[in-house]
Amino acid sequence: MTLPAYALALPLALALTVILHELAHLVVARRYGMKVTGFQFGLGPRIFTRYTGSTRVFLNPGTENLRPDREGPRPGEEIAVYVERPPGGTGYAAAAMFPIDGRPFPPETLESAQRHAGERMQLRGRVRSVEKDEVVLADTAWTLKLFPLMAGVVIAEDPGGRMSGAYNTASWKRQATVALSGPLANVLIWLALLVAVAVFPMPGDPTPELTVRSVKPGSPAEAAGIRPGDRILRAGRFFHPTVEELRHHIDRARQDGREADLGLASPDGAWRDHRIRPDGDTGMIGVSLNYTLPPEREYPMDPASVAGRIGGTMERYARSMTAAVTDTFRGAAPPGPVTGPYQVAESVDHVGLGGLLVAIATLNLMVALANLLPIPRQDGYLILNGAVKSLRGGREIGPRAERAMLVGWISLIVFALTYLAANDLARLLILG
Repeated sequence: MTLPAYALALPLALALTVILHELAHLVVARRYGMKVTGFQFGLGPRIFTRYTGSTRVFLNPGTENLRPDREGPRPGEEIAVYVERPPGGTGYAAAAMFPIDGRPFPPETLESAQRHAGERMQLRGRVRSVEKDEVVLADTAWTLKLFPLMAGVVIAEDPGGRMSGAYNTASWKRQATVALSGPLANVLIWLALLVAVAVFPMPGDPTPELTVRSVKPGSPAEAAGIRPGDRILRAGRFFHPTVEELRHHIDRARQDGREADLGLASPDGAWRDHRIRPDGDTGMIGVSLNYTLPPEREYPMDPASVAGRIGGTMERYARSMTAAVTDTFRGAAPPGPVTGPYQVAESVDHVGLGGLLVAIATLNLMVALANLLPIPRQDGYLILNGAVKSLRGGREIGPRAERAMLVGWISLIVFALTYLAANDLARLLILG
């Protein structure tokens, strides 16, 4: 892939990550019988809205008409309906309705509209047909907005707490499952991408291999039969290890009093496994190494090799992410420019398709973790609020506690950003 292609792929991957996150909410909510009333992608001005679905809403003589012109609903018109259960029946009965056309409520109906909004579940949609005693609504709105930055699914809520199918009237376990489904989908995507990188050869992967340049006479490497020209293709669970990973594996073997487990390939391509006990004094095995760029990777597909590559990839990923986070907050990260999509793509371009997939996997992990924070209206908060309701007999987290949590999280985020900025500034002054 070219560099501009990588720069375009990363924002598209972020958009797709958010869409899949919200679609997971939508699928699980519908599975539990919740009324999904909308799916929105983007921010800013609306480009278009398409309505789907077919919900029958019964009309009765007591239905309040909050329209300024007092006329009935017309096919093709967008309306909002405050609904309730019909006496002794199922489905929805209209308690009040009004058009979605931006016109303000007449003063004589404003109080009534506010009362309904505080007591009843609202459906919004486009009128498919109108009959004598019912209106058929296409009430699931699929909306695209101008700036493709965020997405969201809308699940109906019933302020009065009487309607089944509303999010807030479901059991707290179902509420928690719906809230958790989005982050879980991102975690599964993260895991699937890392496994794919571990199992399959990635086109354009230029990572160099370690080749034995010389072997020290009398060393553990010589005793094990390692020869110049051998390529080190595995160090424990690390396939195609870096120098740091090779040293880490050998150091751990020495500290644990065991043999290092290495996989090598001869110049003729024959694969050999070696178990080598590091020197007790130096902790080394006695080889000097060169970096070489192989024409193509070797990926044995037997179950043990595949499992080893997956384990090594996950360990490598965990170590690199931990080091990146700790180095960033310690101010020890290597200096570099402020990065946007093109600069990030430039670094990803150096490690081929595998690097791109790892970057997309990391995006999914970050989205999952960010949404699990108990910030008001985030998934983590909805899970916490559901648990609180179950422990307090249906009482939710109060407005004061919600505001305090929001202020606390904003303060923590501002502090972290200030700390990181101060670290960067200090490094610039020292380096400059």
